[in-house]
Amino acid sequence: MYSYGHCNPQGLAWSPEGVLFSSEHGPSGEFGLSAHDEINIILKRGNYGWPHVVGAVRREGYVDPFILWKEITPPAGIAFYRGELLGHLKGDLFIATLRSQALIRVRLKRVGETY
Repeated sequence: MYSYGHCNPQGLAWSPEGVLFSSEHGPSGEFGLSAHDEINIILKRGNYGWPHVVGAVRREGYVDPFILWKEITPPAGIAFYRGELLGHLKGDLFIATLRSQALIRVRLKRVGETY
């Protein structure tokens, strides 16, 4: 097992630098919770909390989401743009959403070895 504690994973994508990202739906009524949809950077042996914690808890032993929506924005597939035609988009993360039928572009900035 590489990582655990994921809630409804929908998509996986490797960044151009080789970092694994996932898109996940938050709870859909379980424990009286909804929303808390996430984009995560997947770390080896990382515990993402489900079902014990939801969202960004800033608690030792858990990996907080890279991006968290508290309103319902269920992400579906994700992909990094690697093409040449639209060079200004190269390396950007694209997130397709289900409910809002949107395509979200995220420009990532590396600081040292992290995002």
